[in-house]
Amino acid sequence: MLRGGYHGVQYFIHPPRFYVELLTIQTVRLKTTIPLPKVLAWTADATNPVGAEYILMEHAAGVQLHGRWDGKSSYDHIQVVKNASMITKQMAALDFPAYGSVVFADTPIDVSRKKAFDDGFRTGPHCGTLFWNSAPGESLLCRGSSADCGPCKPSIP
Repeated sequence: MLRGGYHGVQYFIHPPRFYVELLTIQTVRLKTTIPLPKVLAWTADATNPVGAEYILMEHAAGVQLHGRWDGKSSYDHIQVVKNASMITKQMAALDFPAYGSVVFADTPIDVSRKKAFDDGFRTGPHCGTLFWNSAPGESLLCRGSSADCGPCKPSIP
């Protein structure tokens, strides 16, 4: 429990995808009605007293579905599937200008490898686990000269 009676969740993220995780949460919260916990605090500086990068979020109250599924009626099952499909529909409707990860506008990546899509945000190189050993802008992380280039899309001359 946090000060003031708040419950929170703190989790640690491998540094290369830290900002991607944070900004994806913020983008989904701003552009959809999907109920995501609010980010209360975060730091990408591992020299803090905790000794690691972290994101502190509100606690999402509830129970895991798999623990209640068998006791629910067919009608309840259909409602769950309908709700999940509405969430999927909202996520699919998000419009990004390029293939890649959400990054801050001032992320130290060559400007030609970022595409603007929202105030303060950009789409940058993909940050999948395959690329965790690379820094933004390194050839392994971004295989081509285009901002819309990733592991599943060939370089565009």
